[in-house]
Amino acid sequence: MSFDRITDQRRDFVTMQQASMPTMPAASDALSLRVKVLYGVGEIANAIKIVTFGLYSLFFATSVVGLPATWIGVAGFITMAWDAVVDPCIGYLTDGKNASSKRYRFMLIGALAMGPGFWGFFSPPNHFSLQMTFVWLLVTSFVVRSATSMFTIPYYSLGATLSQDYHERTSIAAIRGMASTVGTLLTASLSFVVFFPDRVPGVDPKLHRAGYDAMGLTFGLVMTGVALAALFAVSKCARLRDAGDDEMQPRPGDFIRGLVRSLSNPSFRTLFLSSCLVIMGLAVNSSLLLYFLKYYAEVNGSAALSGAQACFFIAGLLGMLVWLPVSRRVEKHWLYIISATATSILLLSGSMLFGANHLLGTGNVWALVSG
Repeated sequence: MSFDRITDQRRDFVTMQQASMPTMPAASDALSLRVKVLYGVGEIANAIKIVTFGLYSLFFATSVVGLPATWIGVAGFITMAWDAVVDPCIGYLTDGKNASSKRYRFMLIGALAMGPGFWGFFSPPNHFSLQMTFVWLLVTSFVVRSATSMFTIPYYSLGATLSQDYHERTSIAAIRGMASTVGTLLTASLSFVVFFPDRVPGVDPKLHRAGYDAMGLTFGLVMTGVALAALFAVSKCARLRDAGDDEMQPRPGDFIRGLVRSLSNPSFRTLFLSSCLVIMGLAVNSSLLLYFLKYYAEVNGSAALSGAQACFFIAGLLGMLVWLPVSRRVEKHWLYIISATATSILLLSGSMLFGANHLLGTGNVWALVSG
C-alpha cells in the first residue's frame, strides 16, 4: 500500500500513450497563468496521497492498528496488481471520440471519490477485529487508488493538450511540479505537528489513532477540493473544447501494440527501467522512513520530524525554481542522471550517519537540521 511512486511511473506511461494522440492546433495566444496555476494545483491531490500513503500507511497498519506485516505485503501486492489492470483501462476508456467530455466525467468521479476513500482508509472502526480491519483497509485502498487513477490519468492527458508549444508545455509541467512540491512540503512537514503534536514526554504521538482520523478527514477534503479546482480550470479552457471529437475510438489491442512498439525501442527500455529502479528506491525509502527514525535513529518528536521534512522539501522546491531555466540550456537526460546519482548517494549515507555509534549518533536529526 506504500509503493505509489511505482504506480505513478506506470501511469505516466499510460498518459504518454494518450498524449501521442492527435490534439487541437495550438492557439496564437499564450495560455493564461491563471489556467496554468489552477490546472497545476490538481497535482496536490496526488502529492497528498503519495506522501501520506508513503509515510503513514505501513506504519499505521502495523504499529497503530496492529496488523501483521505479511498481511500488509499481500494487500500491497493485490492493490498494485489492480492498478496494473485498471490504469490502462481508464486510458482506453477516456481516449477516442469525445475524449475531452469522457475525461471530464472520469475526473469528476475520481475527484468526488478520492476524499471519502482517503478518510475511510485512516478511520477504520475501533470495534473491528483484525480480519475486518484488514478488509476495511484493503477496500478503502482500492477506492483511493481507483479514484486517484480516474482523476490523474485524464488530468495528465488533458494537460498535454493545453499547448502545442514545447516551452509552453515545459512551463505547464514546471508549474504542476511546483504545485506538487508545495503540496508535498506542506503535507510532510505540517502533518506531524498538526495531527501528532508532542503532548506527553516520552510518548510517541504517532501511535494515537485519533490523529490519523483527523488527518484523513482534512487531507481528504483538500484532495477533493484541489481536484475539482483543476477540473474547473481545464473545462473552461477554450483550447480543450470539443478536443478529440474527430478522433476514432482506439481498439482494445492498440495499447498492447503501443506498449510492444515502445519496448522495442532501446532508449525507451533504458529510460523505463532506470526510472522504475529510482522510483522503487524512493518508495522503499519513504515507506520505511518512520521505522528508521523511530527504531534506528530514535527520533520521535513531531517538531524534529517536521523540521527535517520541511528542510528536505524546501530544498526540492528551490530546485524546481532552478530547473526550469536550466532545462532550456542543458539536455534533460543529463539533469536526470545527475539528480538520480546525487539522490542515491544521499540515501545510502543515512545508515552511516544516524543511529547508535555512528557519526551523528542517536536522536540528532533535529540538531543537524537546526544547526
